[in-house]
Amino acid sequence: MIYIKHLKKNEKIKIQAVETLLHGKEVMLPYIVLGNYCIMPMAKAVTVREHPDPNKMADLLLKWYTRTTDSYSEGIYSFARKGITKKEEEMDFYKYIKREMDCIIEKSSIKEEYEELEHCAKEMWNLGYKQYKDTFFWSYNLLHGDLHTGNVVCFRGNYRLIDWECFRSGPKEIELAFYLCWDYLNQGEKYRKLDELISELDIFTEKQLVSLQERDRILYFLIPMWMLIMVLYLNNGNLLFEKERKMACQQIIPLYKEIIFKYRPWKEVSGNE
Repeated sequence: MIYIKHLKKNEKIKIQAVETLLHGKEVMLPYIVLGNYCIMPMAKAVTVREHPDPNKMADLLLKWYTRTTDSYSEGIYSFARKGITKKEEEMDFYKYIKREMDCIIEKSSIKEEYEELEHCAKEMWNLGYKQYKDTFFWSYNLLHGDLHTGNVVCFRGNYRLIDWECFRSGPKEIELAFYLCWDYLNQGEKYRKLDELISELDIFTEKQLVSLQERDRILYFLIPMWMLIMVLYLNNGNLLFEKERKMACQQIIPLYKEIIFKYRPWKEVSGNE
C-alpha cells in the first residue's frame, strides 16, 4: 500500500534537499515525487499514547543532527516560522528569540482563564532567559522543524521522519524541547508522567545526543518557553483542541514548576525566586 501527499509550497525542494544530506535517506521515509505529489510506502504511525522509544529515537536523531550551518532561521520554530522580527545582525540566538517572545506576548491580551497559567510559565521562562541569554553557538543544526510524535513513523522496524515542510536551522535543543513537550501539552487525559520526561532526556544525554549543558537548557529554559507559547496560542485561539490542551496545561505547568523547575541547579547562584 502507498500514501500520496500533495506537496505544499517549497516542500518538494526541501525533501529533495534533505535526501542529499549525509544520512538523509536514513532518517526520512522513502518517496517518489510526481509533479506536486509525493508517493510514499505506508508506515505504522506512532501514537501519542505509545510515544516513540527514546533509545531508538536518539539513534535516529544522532544521524540527523550530523550536519550544521553557520546561521539560524528566523522565527522560533514551526509555531512562528516566518518570524515576527528580523534577525538582522543579531549573533546571539536567544536574544533574538527573546525579541520574538516579547512580540508574541505583546500581541496577546490575556484572558482571565489563562492569567494564572501565563504567569506561571512566563516566570519560569524569564528566569531561564536571565541564566542562559548569553549562550553562544559556534554553529547551528539542520532541524526537522516540526518534530513531534505525529511526524514519527515506523518503517521496516526503524523510525523515520515525515512532513519536512518546516525544514530549518537552529540549535537542536530548541527542537528537542518542543518534541519532549508535545505529549505533555497535547491531550490532558493521555499525558505521561513527568518522571518519564526526565528519564527520556537522561537517555538522550547518555547517548550523547545532548550535552549536560544542553540538557539543563532544555529542562529549565526551553520547555518553559514552549509551555508559555502553548498558553499564549491557546489564549489567542490559534490552536485546535483548546479544551483538551488547556486541561493539560492546567495539570502540567504548575506541576512542572514545583517538581522540576524548583530544583534548577543555578537557583542559589542566580539569587532569583
